[in-house]
Amino acid sequence: MEQLVNAFWRTVYRLGYPCAQVVWQLARTPGRGATIAVWHEGRLLCVRESYRRGLGLPGGGSHGAEAPAATARRELREEVGLELDPEWFHDRGLLSYPIGARLIEDWLFEVHLD
Repeated sequence: MEQLVNAFWRTVYRLGYPCAQVVWQLARTPGRGATIAVWHEGRLLCVRESYRRGLGLPGGGSHGAEAPAATARRELREEVGLELDPEWFHDRGLLSYPIGARLIEDWLFEVHLD
């Protein structure tokens, strides 16, 4: 049953993401969120998203007035199941980059795990 549910959500994201890109392009609103680089023994944790090609870092958009560190912590928990103490997060600053016609503004955080 879990595999069926996961397949459903992958399909929703694959179909919904291109539609969201059109809306974002028309609205011209920047994306705001957080990304977190998790290091362990010199290796960087990367994720493969079902709706985009390639590998990336865990992260995503902020919910309302959610603080960037809270966004990074929530996304890390949602995407890979890691619940980390926010005191471990090192703020590396704001990144601005385009994805298609949309500007993304992400706070970058870094964590080093033993």
